[in-house]
Amino acid sequence: MADAATTPEKDPILSHGAHEIRTPVTVILGYIRMLTSERMGAVTESQRKALGEMQKTAAKLSALADEMSELSVLVAGATKFNRAPVDLGALIQDGVATLPPLPDREVSVRVINEAPGAAVDADPLKLRNAMTWIITAHRRELVTSDELCVLVHRITQDGRPTLQVTVAGADRVDELRRVPASGLVTFEEVRGGVGYTLSIARRIIAALGAQLWSPAESPKAAAVLFFPEAQTA
Repeated sequence: MADAATTPEKDPILSHGAHEIRTPVTVILGYIRMLTSERMGAVTESQRKALGEMQKTAAKLSALADEMSELSVLVAGATKFNRAPVDLGALIQDGVATLPPLPDREVSVRVINEAPGAAVDADPLKLRNAMTWIITAHRRELVTSDELCVLVHRITQDGRPTLQVTVAGADRVDELRRVPASGLVTFEEVRGGVGYTLSIARRIIAALGAQLWSPAESPKAAAVLFFPEAQTA
């Protein structure tokens, strides 16, 4: 089943911003390719290294423009969701398996799935991306442990079966297992180095009928999510 607005219009400000970034970045990348291919003359090894760094930076700007474009569609409520029951724990584990190593230190990610086979009604690709972005951000910012844990377990919320997902350092995950509503605050999506991925992730989570929060005492250190459990035959 697909959920979508009749006309997939974008948020005009974000969409315009994405275009304004993407156009010059495309030109820059084109010139970098010309230089590295030596179509404009010989390139020294030190120049090639500098061009490589320039290319990486330009590629990040291009990815940022793509994120702005995706966010503009979400903000406009025009994103299509192809929903189906999906095993939440397996989906998270699949996303964790794709994480690249951190460039400056080693932080492992461990999925603790206490609800194997439990399903949620979601768009598998979009939800996997959202969860991976959330995990990536907390892995980058983890300072109290060298292991990030993702705990999936069942609770009852408002009288219905719910899957709680807690993303926190190994030293914190157990204490957040039963965090009360009074101990949660709005998730902080604006953080350095992650572009618009957390803004996209929060809106995907909300569009799927789930909730994304942060613990009040350390808002950037952990995330707590609540997913209504899908009733499968």
